[in-house]
Amino acid sequence: MTGHETDRWSDQGDPAKARRLAWMWVSFALIAWGGAGLTWFAWWVAQVGNYRDNWRGFNEDDGFPWIFVALCAVAGVWCLVVARRQWARARHLAHVDNS
Repeated sequence: MTGHETDRWSDQGDPAKARRLAWMWVSFALIAWGGAGLTWFAWWVAQVGNYRDNWRGFNEDDGFPWIFVALCAVAGVWCLVVARRQWARARHLAHVDNS
């Protein structure tokens, strides 16, 4: 196990690093939700466009990819929970530095 000083995922008590980590988790949430939205849109286009033998994506008769979309949505929510906690830590560290 790595020490607190060498841990790249730690803010190491620095408010600026804590804010950067919070933004990182927000971006992970947006990427996860973007993946879910892109998957939904690709499936919808295949249904509306009557795609058949589409080797690059979905076909007209394909079922909705519930598992992937749900996993991406849940991952996005989880990333936002982590980001919220990181924002709270950044505010706490900034308050401690200003005191």
